[in-house]
Amino acid sequence: MVKTIAYEEVANMMNEWYGVIKKRKVDEAIQLKEQIKRMLPHMEQNQDLLLYFNLLDFRNNLLIDDAQRLRIKSRTSIKQEDIQKTDDMIQYYFYFFNGQFEFHNKNYIDAINFYKIAEDKLKKIPDEIEHAEFHYKIAVAYYQIDQHFFSLSHAQKALDSFKSNDQYTYKQMNSEMILALNKVDLMRYKEADKHYEHVIEKAEETGDSYTKSLAHFNIGISYERRGYLSDAESHLLKAIDIPEHRESRNTIRTYYMLSKVCFKSGKTDKALVWYKKAWNLVEENNEDEYRAKLMILDALYNNSHINNIYHAMKYLEKKRLWTDIAELSREIGNHLKNKGNITQAVKYYEQALVAKDEIIKMTEALE
Repeated sequence: MVKTIAYEEVANMMNEWYGVIKKRKVDEAIQLKEQIKRMLPHMEQNQDLLLYFNLLDFRNNLLIDDAQRLRIKSRTSIKQEDIQKTDDMIQYYFYFFNGQFEFHNKNYIDAINFYKIAEDKLKKIPDEIEHAEFHYKIAVAYYQIDQHFFSLSHAQKALDSFKSNDQYTYKQMNSEMILALNKVDLMRYKEADKHYEHVIEKAEETGDSYTKSLAHFNIGISYERRGYLSDAESHLLKAIDIPEHRESRNTIRTYYMLSKVCFKSGKTDKALVWYKKAWNLVEENNEDEYRAKLMILDALYNNSHINNIYHAMKYLEKKRLWTDIAELSREIGNHLKNKGNITQAVKYYEQALVAKDEIIKMTEALE
């Protein structure tokens, strides 16, 4: 006869599983899930704990799909009415994880609306690290829709909380990078540079090569925006030279940025090498967003048909990537103006203004 397992023992295992998920330890998360699955048939009956398992399984799938460059399409099978009679923690996780699902699929407004419901439940949960995790996630979402001051506020709260626990150095560095990203957009470049320098220093101390690579990538973007193309290329190369970066989903972005920087620097041969690498990954992973962005580069710098820009921008509009559209439209306008194509340049400057208006409408859609 198999001994009945106390549900408290399983609950402790589930909490450990969630801790591993938050630290992005994929292999450990998979192993713990299998251990818990074997325990469930022998556990004392507890419906709330089964809901907790299903929610963590949903969050676990998001982690695995993110690590494998996939885009999870199906949300948790748990319905909102199923959790109404559960405790605040279960309800919090339901809304928080659904917010992460929407963010994962680039539905940023939907993500923030879920996060805001989760925040109401979070008030009754005393765990400081859980609060830090929440502030970090919503800071990233606000950054994606250009709500920089909201993002800065939440990122600072996340950083302050993560600093209280040495086990979350990785999250400290990521929170600091969100601060830097916002400050770049606000043209507070010196402040952003100090954040990035601190992240690189901390990453070297802890041996966190991947986070170091992200810092170099983000510095590269910052320098590209300022027109320091040689420095931008140097930092992007430092990022891509790190194996953990090449194995991540950020590789396409880095190849794309290297191609863009080299085209803008007049290094066409180098640009085409990076372009081809990016395109191969786009085809391999069916990454339509970067397919569109590469089509724009090709049209601007490699003499493909100018209509390709129109079709690529239409795709980005369909996906409501208004922040990207605003930035790209301005860049396209500048490029066309420098080529003497004033009529087309004006058209894209106007499109940048339309995209800015759409960003405002998105923020008004927040409930």
